[in-house]
Amino acid sequence: MRIFTILFIIFFFIKSSFCFEDGGDDQSVVFVRPGFSVGKALPTNSNFPATRFQNIYTLSIGKILHDPKKLWAVYLNYPSTGLSVSYTTYGNNQIFGHSITVLPYFSLNIWRRHFNSLHFKIGLGGTYFSRSYNENNNPRNLAIGSKLTWVFQVTAYYNVLISKYNDLNIGLSFIHHSNGHTKMPNLGLNSLLISLSSRIYMEPVATGNKEKFKKPKLKHSKQYFVVARLGIGMHEFGGPSTETGGVARAVNVFSVGAGTIFKQVVKVRIGFAYRFYQQYYNYILDYQPEAFKDHPVYNASNYQVYFGTELLLGHIGVDGEIGVNIIKPFFSYHQELYGDDEGLKRWLKKTFFTRLGLRFYMTNTANNPKNNLFVGAYINANLSQADFSELSLGFVHRFNMRVK
Repeated sequence: MRIFTILFIIFFFIKSSFCFEDGGDDQSVVFVRPGFSVGKALPTNSNFPATRFQNIYTLSIGKILHDPKKLWAVYLNYPSTGLSVSYTTYGNNQIFGHSITVLPYFSLNIWRRHFNSLHFKIGLGGTYFSRSYNENNNPRNLAIGSKLTWVFQVTAYYNVLISKYNDLNIGLSFIHHSNGHTKMPNLGLNSLLISLSSRIYMEPVATGNKEKFKKPKLKHSKQYFVVARLGIGMHEFGGPSTETGGVARAVNVFSVGAGTIFKQVVKVRIGFAYRFYQQYYNYILDYQPEAFKDHPVYNASNYQVYFGTELLLGHIGVDGEIGVNIIKPFFSYHQELYGDDEGLKRWLKKTFFTRLGLRFYMTNTANNPKNNLFVGAYINANLSQADFSELSLGFVHRFNMRVK
């Protein structure tokens, strides 16, 4: 499940990033980007192992999307997209070993120029760890419970154009690793690092790009949509520091929503979702807890309302949600069994949920299709604590479109 999910993300982001239509006004340019980062793994529990400096060696390939015909690229100040491969050491080889990361990413301009400017780079992909939790020979690694994990990275960097063939990038990165609660333990691994990299261009760039670039005037638009989604996730029963060895079972998801699309690029929506946790249902049947045994289906269910937003990048959508659990009866009992949170922190995790993931659309969203299918891959969380990983299939219908 985790391998398929991460390979799905990588394959379709590569397709979206490097399969571009040629156009007369297209000034896009391809680059390779070697880089080095140094920092520290941040403690996630009181017994977190001691570590020295964390080092990351990275090689990326990407493309600056300076194409006025791509509405989403214009709206996002001509971003860059690409794929990076990294080798990491964590300053404690005996417990954390080393890792290989494959990370699709996109980078947003904060200012309206390509160089001598501030950028935010966001990536979501997968990491293979050489060392993970093992009851016998690695019991202190409660952060990483499986060889394969999700990885989320955000980097703020400033770039300086050195010549028409390369620039220099200095940044600050935050990286989070988690397997999405599919295998315990899973406290997660967080790192804060300083990065240094250089983009080397395959063809010369205009040094005038240090100045503000002109953008065509965006068309005004007014679009509405409805969306429906079916998903399936997997997670292991327990808490983030629980010893591994349990059976992973399904979480079934159904969601509907409606919203509007701004500038044909940014979608916002509100909706309703239902989840059924097979783990909760099986536990109720097996152990017959007094408060839940009479209505096992209801008590294993979760009803939610949510607010979602999505960036449309051609065939790819970068999607996120935050919402409220209207009904989730078994969660408090689950926390009593395995959680160590109390008071306000437990209430926040019971009340709020978050989702982050990528969608791949069958039809390019820039073409304003009336109907569109998508497949998605997500990590779901109880506020900030991983709950389960998910694959989904969905349908979007647009209506009342007026584009001026």
